Amino acid sequence: MQQSINIFRVCILVFVFSGASARNHAIPSTDSLKHLHTDKASLDSIFDAYLTRKPTPDSVVLLGKHLCSASSALHYNIGKVRGLLLKGIGYMDHNQLDSASDNLLKAISLAEQKMPGTLEDGLSRNFLGSVFFRMNSYSRALTKFREATTIFRNIKNSNYLCLSLSNSGTVFGAQGDFTKALEYYLEAQKLASEPGI
Repeated sequence: MQQSINIFRVCILVFVFSGASARNHAIPSTDSLKHLHTDKASLDSIFDAYLTRKPTPDSVVLLGKHLCSASSALHYNIGKVRGLLLKGIGYMDHNQLDSASDNLLKAISLAEQKMPGTLEDGLSRNFLGSVFFRMNSYSRALTKFREATTIFRNIKNSNYLCLSLSNSGTVFGAQGDFTKALEYYLEAQKLASEPGI
């Protein structure tokens, strides 16, 4: 009986968190990308647009390619990491998991060299954890979610900390450890309930 209640609680928390960061605006089209200036501020606005809007997987890959190309020309490392991150997310959404993991691993490698412990580093690790989860590689997924959790704690980003904790809980739930999953979900829920989130 208690295990059924815990499973129900986990399902409720997954439902609550799955809609917590929904995006609802359009991303720039392919044609509009051609007209964007390639200065750092414009490149930053592309990434910010992704974080606040709901793009299609094709447009995410396109945005990532544009960011990588333009950032390379400017020798703008944060833009390169963001571009690789977006490409990885787009490929993941297309279920092209090998391409997704390649891009996310490159993003993590560059972030470790040039900008360790940043939001982009944490996001790259979190999304790579999601790729590993889809590949049923739960221990690798949990490792990446924990790395992301550490980064998000260090930079005091509660929103993404909630996400990485929730993702860790999902791994434990998939492995049948509902007690551990519930611990992670409850920690994420507690953070999400704090003022300022």
